[in-house]
Amino acid sequence: MTSAPVGENEADRLAALYGYRILDTQAEQEFDEITELAAQICGVPIALVSLIDADRQWFKSRIGLEAEQTARGVSFCAHAIQQGAEIFEVPNALEDARFFDNPLVTDSPEIRFYAGTPLVTPEGFAVGTLCVIDTVPRTLSEQQQKTLRLLGRQVVRQMEQRLVLRREKKLRKALSQRARFQQALLDSAAVAIITTDVHGILTSANPATCRLLGYAPEEIMGCSVIDTFHVREELEVRARELSQELGSKVGWRNALVARVLLGQPETREWHYRRKDGQLVPVELTASALRDEDGGLYGYVGMSLDISERKNALAALRNSEARLQMAMSAARINLWDANPETGRITLDARWLEFIGDEPVEKEMSLAELAELVPSQEAPRVLAQLMATVKGEQPDYVMEHRVRHRDGHWIWIESRGRVVERDGAGRALRLIGTNIDITERKRVEQLKSEFVSMVSHELRTPLTSIGGALGLVCGGALGEMPAQVRSMLDIAYKNSQRLMHLINDLLDMEKLEAGMMRFDFKETELMPLVEQAIESTKAYAEQYRVPLVLAEHARGVRVRVDTGRLLQVLSNYLSNAVKFSPQGAPVEVRVSMQPDWVRVEVADHGEGVPLAFRERIFQKFSQADASDSRQKGGTGLGLAISKELMERMSGRVGFASPPGEGARFYFELPRVHMPPVLATAGS
Repeated sequence: MTSAPVGENEADRLAALYGYRILDTQAEQEFDEITELAAQICGVPIALVSLIDADRQWFKSRIGLEAEQTARGVSFCAHAIQQGAEIFEVPNALEDARFFDNPLVTDSPEIRFYAGTPLVTPEGFAVGTLCVIDTVPRTLSEQQQKTLRLLGRQVVRQMEQRLVLRREKKLRKALSQRARFQQALLDSAAVAIITTDVHGILTSANPATCRLLGYAPEEIMGCSVIDTFHVREELEVRARELSQELGSKVGWRNALVARVLLGQPETREWHYRRKDGQLVPVELTASALRDEDGGLYGYVGMSLDISERKNALAALRNSEARLQMAMSAARINLWDANPETGRITLDARWLEFIGDEPVEKEMSLAELAELVPSQEAPRVLAQLMATVKGEQPDYVMEHRVRHRDGHWIWIESRGRVVERDGAGRALRLIGTNIDITERKRVEQLKSEFVSMVSHELRTPLTSIGGALGLVCGGALGEMPAQVRSMLDIAYKNSQRLMHLINDLLDMEKLEAGMMRFDFKETELMPLVEQAIESTKAYAEQYRVPLVLAEHARGVRVRVDTGRLLQVLSNYLSNAVKFSPQGAPVEVRVSMQPDWVRVEVADHGEGVPLAFRERIFQKFSQADASDSRQKGGTGLGLAISKELMERMSGRVGFASPPGEGARFYFELPRVHMPPVLATAGS
């Protein structure tokens, strides 16, 4: 027995066969009728539609044979598909060297005669045969061969038709799914969607259209869009506008789609009239509906109800008008800065501030700095740059600017970065300037009053305190215990009053810009250690230990040492005052690339939430009642903040729930230049 060879295009042939998806399918009448006709014409008992798989021949249709398939290696059909389109005929298998010992010859069905016409696809692949078989030797006549070829081609046509039907079914299913999807979109869309014919007669409308207009679908279907939506007046106005714009007369009926007919998009605002007579503002987008040949057969329109947008816009305009009035009355102006270009845009009210023509103006930050007093400009720019770098969330400064006629105006300037790039660089700051000249004048009057009272009190109070100190120190000899107790109380209260007066005078000098600073470059740690040592006696009264928990040796700063010690003393005494007995106050000094931070932490109750926003303001105390347990003027932190800012520093605090409070200040580091090696060293 000789098995049929496998062709070079076997992989493509199998792919073509599998593409029909016919293997192992149920019997079909169309194929069975062809095999029955082939058996009758050829006068044989057996006829098959045989498809050659990779390792078998499977029978799509069979007459006179029980088996559904046989192995490919013993099949006659495997030889037949190697013949191209020619019929493969074996007159007597017993006399053919390829088949005489084939089990299909020597055993059931005892094949003697075989003739098969290949089933060749339109692409030229033989995927099987239509074959006729007899148990006695014989040959086919020329007419029988011709008929067998014709019937074989009909088998292929049936396979192709089957494939086409399957593709059409799949396409119909896809189209049906798409249609259902599109209908679902139309039904659920919030936008009103309609279609019309070329004359503007409504051919479809989704539920949103009916909701928008207040009509039932049957009331508007087949009606004129122009008449139903009552847009004729607007169309006449639009027609006149388009006629002027396009240079040719446009009829009012075409005004809605004039641009669409020119192949351009058309989106504009219209007003529809609802069934109840109410006008509804909409944004309408119209498009043309064209067939495959480009012929116009209608229009589609999408209308979005913009009532809420219109109302919101009107409310916004009213709000802006009220805001403009309020800002003008309060003498507030807006600014918008670009840190990369160094340009800042100021609104018209800013120019009114400084006596220039009241129009929006752009200038450089350097030009703006020229309007600020020279001694204040570095501090303003330093705070601004700290905000730009993200070192502080907001820019808040009070400073003066020069009016055109030469006098000074006080402003409170606030700003925030509202845009950064991917690398974190600030791209835009916006903010406000508020004229606080009148507030400063009132504060100045108050300061002058406080100064006068302070100076008038200081001289007699110094004498009283000195005299009480001498008496309490035993200058007049031994006194009764009750008298001594009363004198001690009087002495302590005189010292507290002197401390209040000194704080008031310090604040007055700071606000007036009259406090002198003696700036020197110095190492920071010795000053921190000195402040801790100076506060130990006070801390011992409260039984609170002072601990230097972290240090940074060698860090240098440029400060007024006396003022820095004053800030440290304020921080330390506050921490001691609010710490429970035995709980340490911890001081930490840490370095950053350009800054150094000094932090004083206590383990008390922390800063109340309601007090945090004003903690660095003057006369601010968490407990301002007459019965408060902790003494103090409420000026220490405000003075510390002012002193730090005069030394180009900044202050802040943190108070996590249940962890006490951590107050800190930060100062710019002084970087020492590298030591240059001398020649020959």
